Amino acid sequence: MNYTIFQWMNRWAGHSPFLDYTMIMITKTVPYVAILLMLFLWFHGKGEKAVDKQYTALYAVFSIPY
Repeated sequence: MNYTIFQWMNRWAGHSPFLDYTMIMITKTVPYVAILLMLFLWFHGKGEKAVDKQYTALYAVFSIPY
């Protein structure tokens, strides 16, 4: 990543308590949202479309780094 872009994105850290709190909460909830999305893809749908969604959920789970 370009260092200038990195600095631009991180220059707001510590300047706004609301923004800091919001970013922390988003970071902590993303794994749970991803799990819910995978469960939704697995159990939602009927017929051939359900199989495609289940494959998508499996691919997403297997692409998670260790």
